[in-house]
Amino acid sequence: MNWIELTHRMERSVIKKDSTAADSQYFMATHVPFRDLEVIESGDMATEPAHLSEEEIYRKYILNRANRHQMIIVRGQAGAGKSHLICWLYHRLVSDAENYNPDKEKVIFLRRLGNTSRGAVQQMLDAGMIRDEELKEKFQKFVQAGESQSEEEFKQTIYNAFVTKVQTDRSNGFYRPGTCKDIASFLQDLRVQNHLMEGNGPVTRCYRMITAGANAGEMANGIFLPGDFAFPREMVRELKSKAGEEARSFYLDELHKDEEAMAKLAAYLNRFTSSVIQSCANITSENARDLFVDLRRQLLKEGKNLTILIEDFTSFSIVDSELITALAVENGGGYSDLCRVTSIIGITDSYYKSFRDNFTDRVSEQINVIEQSFSDEPFLLEMAARYLNGVYCEPELLSAWHQQGARSETLPAASFTPAYPWDSVLVDGKEMTLYPFTKRSLMAMFQGLKEKSPRHYLDYAIKQMFRQFAMDMVDKDWSFPTIPSYITPPSMNITYASSVEDSNLPSRDKDRLKTLLSTWGDGTSVSSNGCTGSIPNEFLKEIGLGGFSGLSQTQGGQPESGAGEAPQDGVQPDQTEVRPVQAPRVRSKAEVEYDRFCEDIQAWFEKKTKPNYDGDYFKWVGNFVAQAIPWQDEGIPAHFVDRRKNSGQFVMIEGSEKEIDPAAAAVYLPRTSESRNVLYGLATFNLYKNWDFLDGEYYQYVLISWLEKNKAEIKRRIYGPVTVQGEQPFVTWCLALEYLQRCLRGAAPEGEGDTLLKALMGRQLEHTKVKRSNPVWEQAVTGLQNTSAAYVQANSLLLSGANTIMGVIGDSAPGTAKIYRYHELCNSLAHLQKKGWDVSDELGAYQNYKLYANTVKLLSDLYGKVARVAQEEQELAQETVAQLTWIAGEPPTEDSLMDLVGEIQRFYAQCRQSNQVYRTELEMQFSGEPKELAHRMMTLFETVREGAKITNPIEIIARFSSDPVAQLKEYSSGLQKIAEFADVVKRQFQKLAGNDQTAVDTDTARAVMDELDYILEITENLEVRPC
Repeated sequence: MNWIELTHRMERSVIKKDSTAADSQYFMATHVPFRDLEVIESGDMATEPAHLSEEEIYRKYILNRANRHQMIIVRGQAGAGKSHLICWLYHRLVSDAENYNPDKEKVIFLRRLGNTSRGAVQQMLDAGMIRDEELKEKFQKFVQAGESQSEEEFKQTIYNAFVTKVQTDRSNGFYRPGTCKDIASFLQDLRVQNHLMEGNGPVTRCYRMITAGANAGEMANGIFLPGDFAFPREMVRELKSKAGEEARSFYLDELHKDEEAMAKLAAYLNRFTSSVIQSCANITSENARDLFVDLRRQLLKEGKNLTILIEDFTSFSIVDSELITALAVENGGGYSDLCRVTSIIGITDSYYKSFRDNFTDRVSEQINVIEQSFSDEPFLLEMAARYLNGVYCEPELLSAWHQQGARSETLPAASFTPAYPWDSVLVDGKEMTLYPFTKRSLMAMFQGLKEKSPRHYLDYAIKQMFRQFAMDMVDKDWSFPTIPSYITPPSMNITYASSVEDSNLPSRDKDRLKTLLSTWGDGTSVSSNGCTGSIPNEFLKEIGLGGFSGLSQTQGGQPESGAGEAPQDGVQPDQTEVRPVQAPRVRSKAEVEYDRFCEDIQAWFEKKTKPNYDGDYFKWVGNFVAQAIPWQDEGIPAHFVDRRKNSGQFVMIEGSEKEIDPAAAAVYLPRTSESRNVLYGLATFNLYKNWDFLDGEYYQYVLISWLEKNKAEIKRRIYGPVTVQGEQPFVTWCLALEYLQRCLRGAAPEGEGDTLLKALMGRQLEHTKVKRSNPVWEQAVTGLQNTSAAYVQANSLLLSGANTIMGVIGDSAPGTAKIYRYHELCNSLAHLQKKGWDVSDELGAYQNYKLYANTVKLLSDLYGKVARVAQEEQELAQETVAQLTWIAGEPPTEDSLMDLVGEIQRFYAQCRQSNQVYRTELEMQFSGEPKELAHRMMTLFETVREGAKITNPIEIIARFSSDPVAQLKEYSSGLQKIAEFADVVKRQFQKLAGNDQTAVDTDTARAVMDELDYILEITENLEVRPC
């Protein structure tokens, strides 16, 4: 078998994108009769239809023995087979020697030809429809316009034509004439013009419609769409500020942010499409209408009637309304000079709905190609058999058959059949093989099409898969069957899929075999009677899958419900009978949802797609893990697991678009067959709400095996690693965070052992503004307040991670007693104290441990802040010690400070007696018991002096947490101010002593001088030096 030649034949002649462009012999050989078509004998789509076959329609309407004037619309969804039906009606008519007389009936068949207006005009020229020489010349120029104008020039011509039509519109149909002028100004704005002419905008769509071919469905919606007027924000701003008055007023008052107004404007502009294209061709609507009228008039003179078949009406936008008008006019009466017309016009439903009422009123019949016309099993299987027969059959045989009248009952069947039993279909009494397809595969692929139509069925299911099979037969590098992405294949039962995945086949072959068994076979992997999954083992060997032995019937059990059975005793199943399609049982909402879950899970695993229902999967897996592990027995507090489960980052699945770090999730499901089996099992449990279903025991085994295999990793991800000393690192980190932030906030925890633990795990400090003498310290505290949420979370992590609560997840009753994991806490505390609370050198070992990455980073950053704070605090401490020493004149002692305080108090007493004016704050600062004040000052001095010698930053901030530097500095500052004040007083009295005393009596002067000498003596005894 020359598979290369067969592929070329299929591509060139048998299965073409446009089936009506196929050679006549192949078209007739592959045509499957439409046996169920809706027929409505009016233009009203709501009328109850009759149901006729294509042959009945041909004889009742196309032969038109009553010689009636008819306008027949053939409509349906895109790709449903409208063109195929029209093409068949054409071939049926012209080959009907008994009823067709070319001397009496002029038959014109206008094909799609790329959906271009130029193509339509060219066909009319070729068919001799245009008799007027002047009009013929204009049409010829239109066809050749692309040679004289560039694309940019032609688009500009199109746009200007639309503007002109709007500017001169006086119809009052959509808008008043004044508004039409505003719209024209709006369209003439360069910003609007550039927007509508760029990209895939309306002008490009119109240009493509004329020249390059356009999608019929796209054109059915119109050249202009409402979304064309939803401008970008920057363009809107420019229109508001720079557009002309008329353009700006129309846009702001009529269009801006109004979707209904945009739709109205699009519909209005679309009314001009035909006339714009006509203007590009330099013809008038009268020219176009006269074209068809002249043709009918001339045919009548020749004694002929007209049958015109138009494959796709959207190609004739240049003359659509004129064509309808000319074809709709009945002969006779005032139009007795016109011949009778039977017109058969192909059109999509959406385009037909846009017809004006006076057009639909002229429709005599509608033929609707409904889904039932082409989607039942007998039709689809016969279609596949005919097309495959066209591929396998010798071209000479088909050519001879066509020359002899191409009667379906005499269609030759190809001699090729595989050497082993294979599915076939009985067509007009002849067996036609479906090789390399099976009936199941053809129906499964049709049902899996995103858009179910004969065109897509032929292109994606048959053509692409046959090409793939044929190329692999030549190259022996097997990839068949790889289903196109446009088709969703059926999923395979997990039990049978697992038997394939557990085999020794290469990974690529496993995927092929699963596709083959689920789509070509009965969905099982059961081996019986020379078949595996109902597929002959010879075929498996032929495509390189002979190494799979399959499951025995005992292992596999019965096939799935609805799956076929393997042929018995090697005999080919009856191929002549196609079972009628039974009405499916109405499925419940839960069952439909379950099917969606299974398809999604299979696609996630097989096609590497993202999971569409990952939220459900997260919930199922999370609930299962949380409830299946006895956490208390595993040494992990149930409350802590519950908190982790409710965090929103408990489960992550490979390929999910959820913003969850896989390394931080407690449970991670990679894209493996095991993970797929887990999800299948939980999906099935979700459907039945128990394990009492087929394969329930198997799914339980899958889930338990998976859980035991991954339990240690899940525990590690939830609670973190535990050191050999029985220490929980994240508890250690959280204790360190708590200690450091309390020190920085001015509440360094005190005590040892249990006392210290109680302080660290006690009530959180309130966030109050801290005033420090050290600005770096003050900034650090502000930073703590700004990131308070992170520290609250760390504290919560500490309390929950160290706490222990009995019970199952979700069932533990809340209580007030707090019972902590005492030994682990003590181990963490001892570790921290041994290292001076600095474990920064240990954090690097956990940099890839992302579960507590935030905690590690928080602590690492805090250590850096502590180091900077400590350095600045030491410098301030040294300055303050030096300052007090300088003021006091020598390193102070408690006795010297007590004498100094006593002198200060006597100094202020004399100042009061001599009526000196001074600030009482300084007097109050040193007004206490001299011994107590001296002791307090000396304690602060020694604390600061000794703290200045410490090298551990954490010990420094603990020592200076209560800010002794600021307190000592306050005393030093007070002493300095007193010294300055005493110096002022001294200079005043010295000045007074040097003045002339003649104005003062001798007794008074003497008393003042005595007082002055006493004060000077006290100030000298203070021994305080100003800095």
